[in-house]
Amino acid sequence: MGGTGAQRGAALDLKRAAFDPDAVPGAALYFNQASPSAYVRGNTRAVPLALSLMRSLEIGGARVLNGTRAYQLELSKSTQAALLRKLEIPHPRTLVFNDPETALAQWTGGWPALLKPEQGGSGARTHARPAIVPVPAPSACRRSPGGNPGHLARGRTQFSLHWGRFRGKHRV
Repeated sequence: MGGTGAQRGAALDLKRAAFDPDAVPGAALYFNQASPSAYVRGNTRAVPLALSLMRSLEIGGARVLNGTRAYQLELSKSTQAALLRKLEIPHPRTLVFNDPETALAQWTGGWPALLKPEQGGSGARTHARPAIVPVPAPSACRRSPGGNPGHLARGRTQFSLHWGRFRGKHRV
């Protein structure tokens, strides 16, 4: 993302950065290139800082290409599903949860389903591998994905279940 005014046109390294939210944006236009899964590559602090910086720039009157709305859409599967519903675009049935028992009580999709982290991409926001886990039956939802004991029970991450049937084939 471009600098916040100190160096017009300069990139800001989100791995080690600081910005003053009271400062007036130094340019009318900024371009966000931050990856929502940056922390998977060891850049744990980049995602929240990128969001904070973009919000501050936008509130300050700057235009940010790939700004907060686009970035948040890329981050969240529930936000993606809500937009697809609003646009009346068929999409997999999705349920976001942080407790497997609550999810099972509310799940109206089908089986098999897929278990994914709710936020992030490329397997981000999960300590288990594989990041996308097939769930053949309700009992499997109670087990930890990827063999990581207690992963779901700890409630450290939100997950989403996905199921869909389009054109006679299962797709998730």
